[in-house]
Amino acid sequence: MRKNWKRRLGVCGALTLLCMTVLPVLAAHAQAATGSMTVAISVVGSSQPPKTEFAFQVDGGAETASTLNGVNTVTGLDTSVTHSVTPVEHAGFVSSIGDAPPDITCTDVTVSSDPSAPVPFCLLTFTFVEPTTTTTTTTTTTTTTTTVPPIEGRVPVDSSHTDSNRCIVSLDPNLNPPAPIRIGVTLSTTAFPQPHRGDPITLSNTKLGLAIPAGLLQQGVDLDLIKNGDVIPSTVTLPVVGTNTVEGTHTFVIKSSATIHTVTVPVSAAFPKGVKALPLNVTVGLPDSHWTPTSGTADVIFSQKSMRIVSTLSLPGIGRVTVTFVCKPNTTASFAALGATGAPATTTPVTVTPLPGAGGDGTGAGGSLVGGQAAGATELPRTGSNPWPLFVVAAVFIDLGMLALAAAKRRRRPLHQA
Repeated sequence: MRKNWKRRLGVCGALTLLCMTVLPVLAAHAQAATGSMTVAISVVGSSQPPKTEFAFQVDGGAETASTLNGVNTVTGLDTSVTHSVTPVEHAGFVSSIGDAPPDITCTDVTVSSDPSAPVPFCLLTFTFVEPTTTTTTTTTTTTTTTTVPPIEGRVPVDSSHTDSNRCIVSLDPNLNPPAPIRIGVTLSTTAFPQPHRGDPITLSNTKLGLAIPAGLLQQGVDLDLIKNGDVIPSTVTLPVVGTNTVEGTHTFVIKSSATIHTVTVPVSAAFPKGVKALPLNVTVGLPDSHWTPTSGTADVIFSQKSMRIVSTLSLPGIGRVTVTFVCKPNTTASFAALGATGAPATTTPVTVTPLPGAGGDGTGAGGSLVGGQAAGATELPRTGSNPWPLFVVAAVFIDLGMLALAAAKRRRRPLHQA
């Protein structure tokens, strides 16, 4: 009987020791059930500081600085509770949270410890507060009270120039590597006085024309990614150079919204949806600009320096996408020139070498351009308050491989795992 009692005590002791050893391990294992999520930082606008300058907070905790590419993986999140991500305000920028379930969500996010489960994706956007207009110097020429009296032989000069701009289009999030595209750009103006003789110069009735064929938009229509009536906000920044002027450069900043226009046509191989995108030939007016010659003996020549376009799209199944064009003119030709004492000297424009991958004819992915107009765009230029520029949508659909890649990501895994 005593032996059985001792044996029972031994068994109880062993069980107690086992419980003391195993239970803390099991408890620790249960407490270690954690998951992760991805936080993407998008920066929109003409000012593009490094993304490492932007930060976010998880559940109101410590501020976390972004990585250089804007994709941040947050680990060690408790799976038993939900989590929320908020942006840390940045001077000069307006922040927004991209809650667009189920693909993009930043509020009350549930994470999983299952490695095969989709990882939640949160998008935080910081939009630069763009100035209305800017100049490269502090000199003000718009307030001058000097009146130049009419002098025989001094006349206004109407002139223009069309260029096939070489552009690089990039996307944020980076659904596809940056790609080349051509955009037809026409600048026209009335310059006064000719000759200038050192007196103030005014460029008036200045217009910016953009030419885009319907074919670029048609790809998006056929894939049901854009439709008639879609409105897309855009910002265009256009620096103009005035050689031999005190100002040097004047930058036009134009904000507008683009509206997609389509018509119904019979279903065919060219139009499988029975919907045809209309071409784009748009002309928009720019404010008058005022310039001061550096001398009364040097010709003053005006030309496009560059162009930058930033547009925001909302694509089905992808969410918010920022499209940025960075463009350079293909030649150094001017769109206006005034001589100092007579007709301006004739200069030969220099043609810039086409971008790599832009094609032997220099058209790139944007289709052929004839005389600065997009091939197939037969509609006459429109003026006034017509919304523009629709071409910002077209670049998203230039590379069908990009669309296929985005669709494959949505089927197989979250966007951020690309």
